[in-house]
Amino acid sequence: MYHEEQELSNAGELKMAHAKTYIGVIAPRDYSYYRLIDRGMQKYAATKPGWVCLRIFDSMEPLQLMQEYGAKGVVGILNEEADIRRYQEAGIKVVAISSYPLAPDILRVASDSYAVGRMAADYFIGLGYRYLIYAGNDVYFSRLRSTSFRDRLAEHGIQCLSWDTEAVPREDVLVYGDDYLARRLHELPKPLGVFCRNDEEGARICNIAMMEDIAVPEEVAVLGVDNDDYFCNAAATPLSSVKVPGEMVGYEAMHLLDKLISGDSIPDGPILISPEVVVTRRSTESPAIADQEVTRSLAYIREHAGLPITVDDLLAEIPMSRRALERHFRAALGRSPQEEIQRAHLELAKKLLRETDNIIGDVARAAGFSTRKALFITIKAETGLTPAQYRRQFYLR
Repeated sequence: MYHEEQELSNAGELKMAHAKTYIGVIAPRDYSYYRLIDRGMQKYAATKPGWVCLRIFDSMEPLQLMQEYGAKGVVGILNEEADIRRYQEAGIKVVAISSYPLAPDILRVASDSYAVGRMAADYFIGLGYRYLIYAGNDVYFSRLRSTSFRDRLAEHGIQCLSWDTEAVPREDVLVYGDDYLARRLHELPKPLGVFCRNDEEGARICNIAMMEDIAVPEEVAVLGVDNDDYFCNAAATPLSSVKVPGEMVGYEAMHLLDKLISGDSIPDGPILISPEVVVTRRSTESPAIADQEVTRSLAYIREHAGLPITVDDLLAEIPMSRRALERHFRAALGRSPQEEIQRAHLELAKKLLRETDNIIGDVARAAGFSTRKALFITIKAETGLTPAQYRRQFYLR
């Protein structure tokens, strides 16, 4: 009797060990951003024994498929509340990956479009651009990028230009033909920086510029979003792009669904993942700075960003007075030489935090900071995060 009960018990445990939990996964694969999201979801699912992902394709009826398999949850690109409600009414847990606003009770994960716009603005400002324009459309995430881009420029006393010559400008460049955009590219002041809603639009601007014999980046610099290999490399001029953390978005969405299924505590609002970095290619390689002294100074700062350089080191390379150098920097960049040195140290430190496992003290020294505390204070002031918190954003749990 004992052996029979033990065998039954072992059989039950074995059955539980091999029990499958089906999860619906909705991830189009037509853009690299979506493919990265899919990779992140798969990475998290691989950590869960027994989880089986039901991949949903356009030709399928997703709800019917998930009901047939008894799916516990669904995660992926879900922008329509009506679809989400149908899953919920069928008892299926839902986490939406969406850059659109959804009802407060719907769990949502997305890249932070507002932060994308700010990063783009800071990037162009750092290159010395004063004539800037946004190429977007009227969808929600594009409006967010436009708003934050304009707001950040305004903080530096720069007004974002407009494609439209009407009194009330439109931002939706999709309503304009290539001929109109070509004419405006000729008319707008130079050097011009163009921030595009995504890499597809960035490639379009680069191609129009090539057809019009407008030099990229010497006359017009172009920056996209997504770091999509196809569009960035297919553009007439290789396209610089804001890299958004698609893999992290997918991973966090699947992790959130796991918490929801398990009954664990979940966040109140959407989870927004910050952009990683601007990946520089040829389309933005030329700084918009005519002042040769400032250009030489910036080259020296970039080359020595990993050393504890000072303004005195700059003056040893650039034969002018401290006051004159300060005046040149303020006129060209809107900031002092010391602020530019600090900015170079910080950008290098952030890169090391993202791309290496070096301890924080080593990162600080390699980025030219005098102490670990100096890095802590600087990055906290810039991002609101400690070095460890900043790094954690870019590592999958």
